[in-house]
Amino acid sequence: MSDNKKKEMELLSDKLFMLYSLTTQHENAELANSQFNDITVKDLHLIHTISLDKNQTITQIAKKMSLTKGTLTSSIDKLENLGYVIRQRSVKDRRVINIELTKKGKLLYRLHNREHNEYIKVLTEGLNDQEKQDIDKALDRLIAYLEKSENK
Repeated sequence: MSDNKKKEMELLSDKLFMLYSLTTQHENAELANSQFNDITVKDLHLIHTISLDKNQTITQIAKKMSLTKGTLTSSIDKLENLGYVIRQRSVKDRRVINIELTKKGKLLYRLHNREHNEYIKVLTEGLNDQEKQDIDKALDRLIAYLEKSENK
């Protein structure tokens, strides 16, 4: 690998790290200065994961988040006590318990999603359609790589 390629790779690596770090800092600050200051960023990401699909069980959510059911159960208990989620028996199979967002949980998700939409707006501002598609493809490749690595 040429020196220029190495520098490009290092620069991209640093930017990915900074993006993760700054996003986490931003989310922590937003939570701390809001009516939702009783939860952590980890809890916020759990709420986001619950919002992705209806009628999810703890097992399904745990798999998506790469957590044990025990760890997730503790987090769900906390969020339930704080009024963000409820456990709901499945209508199809009464043995199954689904995790659902309450009004409070849905409000938090919408506000969090609005922040993500702002990130996307900033990222794509001034780009043409092809450049946006290139970013989308690159993100898809990274997601596929990370999912593949996780399943090893």
